[in-house]
Amino acid sequence: MSSKSTKENIIVYLILIVIGLLLLTAVYFASRWSPLAGALVLGVSVFVWLTITPRDFNSDPAGDGMAAGFDAIFSIVKAIVLTIVFYICMRNNEPDAVLRVTMILLILYFAKRLIWTKL
Repeated sequence: MSSKSTKENIIVYLILIVIGLLLLTAVYFASRWSPLAGALVLGVSVFVWLTITPRDFNSDPAGDGMAAGFDAIFSIVKAIVLTIVFYICMRNNEPDAVLRVTMILLILYFAKRLIWTKL
């Protein structure tokens, strides 16, 4: 691995960290404003994060293409399910507690996805 590609990878990781922090900030402030807005921003943020941090598939080209297609479908499903669950929890429980737990879980999920991202 050359030093140029290492520097480029570090820059890409730093850009992804900044984007992740911006997404988390948007979710937090939208949720403080309105549970519905927070849920919608959460869904979009999760989908964006899953899209910009692709997974690495180790198969033949056709298998990689199918895996990438199914991964895109599952990303949409994950975002929709998380949006619905977050909205229901925000409406039926104490919003501050739900928001704290959600932010901690999103930070861990975003970090895990960033660590295993294919660059």
